[in-house]
Amino acid sequence: MEEQLVFNESIDSTAEGLNEKVPAIVPNRNFVHNVFLDKIEVVQKKNEATGLMEDDTVDVHFIQKSASGQVIAAFRYREWNPFKPKYANPTLEGVQKEALRIQGNLKHIAGRFVESEKLEFKIKGDGAFFKYVKEIIRALGNAHKDVPATVKFILKQNAKDGKWYTALPKYPSFISTEKFPSPFKIDPKYDIFEQPNGSSAMSDAPATASADVGSAFV
Repeated sequence: MEEQLVFNESIDSTAEGLNEKVPAIVPNRNFVHNVFLDKIEVVQKKNEATGLMEDDTVDVHFIQKSASGQVIAAFRYREWNPFKPKYANPTLEGVQKEALRIQGNLKHIAGRFVESEKLEFKIKGDGAFFKYVKEIIRALGNAHKDVPATVKFILKQNAKDGKWYTALPKYPSFISTEKFPSPFKIDPKYDIFEQPNGSSAMSDAPATASADVGSAFV
């Protein structure tokens, strides 16, 4: 599908996260404080048809640290290229909606560390999705380093295996910082912080993250 889209507005969030070396961040009804944005990155994958590496996903990494500065928990928010046929919505309208949803989440996250004016740019044409992501990364720079944030993490259930995973809410607001606050509240219909059986959020979680079944990319 040809990628012709002007990026500039806001919208949603999905994906769950685990790290192979540390536990996943556990959701809390009172929200999770002192969370740090570690990095936003574009992850490449080999195109089996061409043998070339190409941009495949955008990963946003959050971490929690101990008083001594050691990383004790982590969360990876991942989104796939909505224009890639493997992940794309079957309609152009659906693709554009999904692209704007992801764009809005990235802008919401970056906007907690830099002025909104730095995130106002328009990109269109082939490759617009990852061009936009890279512009977000460029504008963010190192402004997020060592800046504590409060994040609303929730639980989502994988319809395939029934397991629960740490996730971000579907739409902002879900992250706030002292310098760039973005108040948020609990939505009793969608914000789940404990499994219905009352067990620990990550007790049965796998060692690595998988795709969020609620995402249109699956």
